[in-house]
Amino acid sequence: MRNNFTIKGASLVLTLEPSIGLGKLGLSRDLDIRIEDGLIVEVGKNLPGSKDETLDASGKIVMPGFVDCHDHLWQTLIRGCGLDQGLSGWLEECVFAVARAGLSRNDVYHAVRLGSFGLIETGVTTVLDWSHAFDENFVEANLSALSDSGLRFGYGFYCQNNPERYLRAQEIKDMVDGDIFALLHICAHPAIESIEELANTFSVAEKLDLSFDVHLLESPEQIDQKPFEALQKSGAVNFRLLADHVVHLSSEEIQLLGTSSARITHNPLSNMRLGSGVAKLPEMKESGLAMGLGLDGGTNDFPDFFTNMKMAVGLQRARSNSASVFPSTQDALWLATMGGANVLKLQDKIGSLKAGKFADLIFINPTSMNFGPDWNWVDQIVFSGQPQAVTEVIVAGNFLKRNGALVDTDVSKTVKKVNNSALELKERLKLV
Repeated sequence: MRNNFTIKGASLVLTLEPSIGLGKLGLSRDLDIRIEDGLIVEVGKNLPGSKDETLDASGKIVMPGFVDCHDHLWQTLIRGCGLDQGLSGWLEECVFAVARAGLSRNDVYHAVRLGSFGLIETGVTTVLDWSHAFDENFVEANLSALSDSGLRFGYGFYCQNNPERYLRAQEIKDMVDGDIFALLHICAHPAIESIEELANTFSVAEKLDLSFDVHLLESPEQIDQKPFEALQKSGAVNFRLLADHVVHLSSEEIQLLGTSSARITHNPLSNMRLGSGVAKLPEMKESGLAMGLGLDGGTNDFPDFFTNMKMAVGLQRARSNSASVFPSTQDALWLATMGGANVLKLQDKIGSLKAGKFADLIFINPTSMNFGPDWNWVDQIVFSGQPQAVTEVIVAGNFLKRNGALVDTDVSKTVKKVNNSALELKERLKLV
């Protein structure tokens, strides 16, 4: 049985439900939210207090938790690696080298747990963890750490054109089916030279009725690999497709994605760090593409969803020389919540605050030093927010962060373990 409580007295609530509040963010002041057994059962003014607990949110902003649509949580282990590299150099130095050196089950488990702590700290309640799944120990540890995190999660399983992996995908699907906290994506790397692998992997996604999750044209050096053509020839440009990064799509390819009911994840901080370029978000919006935001693991260096939103806004303004270009701050907040829910096909379960959805929400303290005063709180969430301003993080009625501190978590112990793993890894790679 999960916590039953009523949230009362919030100074501002972003419901993301226009039918409940004002505008596309469904803004309302002094709105109460009643939660029972992990679900929102009532949203309104002057609700009676819960028989179990009344949670005073006076002075706080309450809103849905952020949805991180693309991440690689094991990559906390390689923070700071390849800071002067573009995508291919970073992959070789920081990912492929690690795969060759090998990681233990404990290495992976604690790295993913550390990544989950950072997500909770910044107000993420749902994450899609695109797993490189180097071996079975990696897979088991990754899944175990996600399950222990308390977060709602999607596991992105990279099948590597291996028939045994295809069978394993079925096992994982059987495991997550019926789990209110979990879902599964099938993952691949599209390129014309590996089109047979791509087609085989996409057939697994079709057979299991799952989303097909790929990195697509993240860097200009991938253009010659013709990944979009490979996806087309594999029959994968359809409603199953979730394309991450999509920085170097042509206008024609954007339109084809839009008409196919595909979805995309924008990763602005990662794209900046690697010098990958700026995605064409206004054109993608015009095409009708469903869009969300992602943090993208090691090339984000630290999970900060507020900075991610700010960069999603700022990069487009710099690209267009216009402060009115899409996305606005309100657009960024929508992408970070309902947009992400749509991308993960969870829009009926999360992303907004209304009766019947899971109680996945966060409190923000707008009186913190970096945030106040109250000039325009909605815009300030994006431009002034920082992880430490998040005081409560709730997933299905369970508190993962309360009164500004992670719940039942020994962060320093986990950091020490990941530090030890990193030192051992650097020794194996002869970097020390």
